[in-house]
Amino acid sequence: MTRKRRKERQAGDDAPAAAPPVAATSHGGTRRVFLILAAFLAGAAVMIIELAGNRILAPWFGNSLYTWTGLIGVILVSISAGYYLGGFLADKRPDYVVLSHLLAVSAFLTVMTPVLSAGLEKPFGSLDVVWGPVLATLVLFAVPGCLLASVSPFAIRLISLLSDDKSVGISAGSIGMVATLGSVIGTFGAGFLLIPHLRLKTVFLVTGLVLGLSLIHI
Repeated sequence: MTRKRRKERQAGDDAPAAAPPVAATSHGGTRRVFLILAAFLAGAAVMIIELAGNRILAPWFGNSLYTWTGLIGVILVSISAGYYLGGFLADKRPDYVVLSHLLAVSAFLTVMTPVLSAGLEKPFGSLDVVWGPVLATLVLFAVPGCLLASVSPFAIRLISLLSDDKSVGISAGSIGMVATLGSVIGTFGAGFLLIPHLRLKTVFLVTGLVLGLSLIHI
């Protein structure tokens, strides 16, 4: 009787593992594509906002070294804060709903940037050329920059969960790679195509709409 049970256990251990359901595999693949796309678009949007942002600040403070220094410095601080925020939220609630909210608010603020800048033209236009760009960038671009930067660490957590945290390294590397490629594409796209050929309001509108359309894949 004991030998029979042992043989049954051994046969059960040697049996091949059941393949995951086709629907679950397909669903996981769709989510993986969405996370990669979200990181790519967020990286591109940050650079588009930064380059287009200079066109908003230039009439107030001039297209000077001070303007670019204030703009780039504040955006970098925003990105740093966004990395921490994304990691914090991903540990607290690794949910696609949270990621969709980050993208949705980023898209809304991006679309509203020209409207906000028009209302702030008088108060900001009277500021000095050194600290004026810093303050203006804080008000107009810091929050969307922070939220967009939070997408990558959040996506890393979610894409890692798809493999039960067995591929954390490749997950982080993949998201980091596509986010950086997005920033490169966003830089060239904004500098060579969008800003030279479109109105400034249209640039922000298109960027926000593309971010919003990415939510369809959730």
